[in-house]
Amino acid sequence: MGVKDQGLQEYLKDNERFADFVNGTLFAGKQIVDPCYLKEVQRKKRVSYKQSIMAKNIQKKNSSEKYGEEEIAREKGVFEEGEFGDDSAKLMYLERERDFLRLHDKPGCRFLLACEVESGANYEMPVRCFTYDSIEYTDQLKEWKRKSQQMFWGRGKRGKKRRRIRRPLLPVFHQVLYLGEKRWKSKLKLQEMMDIPENVMSFSDRLPDYDICMIDIHEQNPELFHTEWKDIFQLMKHSRKKDELRKYVEESNEEIRKLSQETRWLLAILLEQYEFVDEEVVEVKDMCKAWDGAMQMYADEARAATRKEMKKEMKKEMRRQAREKDRRTVFNMFSRGYSQKEIAAISELPLKKVQKMCEGFIENTTMAVHTSGFGLEITE
Repeated sequence: MGVKDQGLQEYLKDNERFADFVNGTLFAGKQIVDPCYLKEVQRKKRVSYKQSIMAKNIQKKNSSEKYGEEEIAREKGVFEEGEFGDDSAKLMYLERERDFLRLHDKPGCRFLLACEVESGANYEMPVRCFTYDSIEYTDQLKEWKRKSQQMFWGRGKRGKKRRRIRRPLLPVFHQVLYLGEKRWKSKLKLQEMMDIPENVMSFSDRLPDYDICMIDIHEQNPELFHTEWKDIFQLMKHSRKKDELRKYVEESNEEIRKLSQETRWLLAILLEQYEFVDEEVVEVKDMCKAWDGAMQMYADEARAATRKEMKKEMKKEMRRQAREKDRRTVFNMFSRGYSQKEIAAISELPLKKVQKMCEGFIENTTMAVHTSGFGLEITE
């Protein structure tokens, strides 16, 4: 898990922040989620299935020899747990863990809220999210089946046989929060990953589809939020363009300093104002100091750009003055009767350049002679 993912996990531990985030991104600003009813639930879920030994041996044979069977199983999320009693099949587990999973346990408004945090575009995201939800719904069915089997089966007070109550599934609202600097260009739906033949394209609505509900942190409407998420999204709207971010920094410096320490800490992480102390420890800079550092950096860049432009203009002026000086030198010597070769030797200028200058002097002199009758005077 990356630094930004861990930073968001710490920030969203607060139920009020989590509720405001979901209400703004998922429910268009409506206050559906009440932070008082949010509960932590188990984020790691798994389902079991049978796998034949023959298929397993083929999988092992096709895998790289440098990996053992256990490493291969762990990479694929499959763990061997036990046998069914015969040698033809074994019980396997597919295990997945979400970044965020909360239960909104309000009477009459119960549902699960799931969120995955991604720093880069992931082509497999629709299948991955579909697997998460499938495991969640399967786990709900298994849990309710286990509880129903523990109930007493018999007849009630009036002699009627009790019936099993079929409880409905809790809906799972899934989102993917994207933090990347570049825009998400990968697939957003399950059907977008499929190669659907043209002759059945008109029936594609009968194929299962799944939308990952991608939330780009740079493209949210700050007015839909009521906590300091409003300030976070307002800043992140400008973070992809350096000039806009610099302008926002200059105009909102005082407002940023008034934010809570946790929010400034998250902003520092999102803007990559941190340093790795070692492989496991990350030092996050204070956002106010990081902001001052960014301001100083922008000021230094502006001064450097100004100096570069001034240096460029000075060089152009120096070249212009040098050309003017050479022209005057050649003209004075040419008017005093020096030959072009003598002028080139004395002034250390290329002969072709001197010849070109002298041709210009001759043309100007001829023009002055022809126009003298009209009272015009042309001087060098």
